[in-house]
Amino acid sequence: MSVEDRSVSAPKAPEPDPEFVQYEVVDGVATVWLNRPEVRNCVNWGLLTQLGAAVERAEADPQVRVVVVRGKGKAFSAGAAST
Repeated sequence: MSVEDRSVSAPKAPEPDPEFVQYEVVDGVATVWLNRPEVRNCVNWGLLTQLGAAVERAEADPQVRVVVVRGKGKAFSAGAAST
């Protein structure tokens, strides 16, 4: 096989992290949504990391007076993911 016959594919870009946590502020209330309803908002490393970042974001915002954490779907959270 000659060099010209070899196809070289570009490396794939890493997939962006899913949005496990959603954040919004309305009238001084920061609402943090756990956003894994398909697994009843089981906490995995990605969700935990994003949750921490959302709390830090709220703490740094002088307009935020209170933080409410809610779960999307039928459950707040089923607990920690085992895998």
